[in-house]
Amino acid sequence: LTAAVYQTAASAVSAGNTQQAWREALELLSAVPPNLQSMELILCRRSIERLLPPPTRPPTPSKVQYCVTVWTSDIEHAGTDSKVNLTVIGDERDTGPIFLSESENHDSPFERNRVDTF
Repeated sequence: LTAAVYQTAASAVSAGNTQQAWREALELLSAVPPNLQSMELILCRRSIERLLPPPTRPPTPSKVQYCVTVWTSDIEHAGTDSKVNLTVIGDERDTGPIFLSESENHDSPFERNRVDTF
């Protein structure tokens, strides 16, 4: 059985050096039950897997909403009128600077002893 699958996969690959041919060969090789797989078949399958591009990840949502809450301390001179920003860092990219300028609960954010939500 494994020799027949191996020959069929080799024929599919020699018929056309395309990703589709490689995927068909990989599908055939992967269909062999584990107890019937030879070392040659396993190595062949792994070689084909390396030739193919990695599988695509499911699309990530285009927009995610976060709620940021900031408490400004109660010590003297704790507030600021400076521009404040944050950057959210993910596995694949980051947001770049997001300026926290419009508090949901105060007209003037980052004042002493206040909680601001953005």
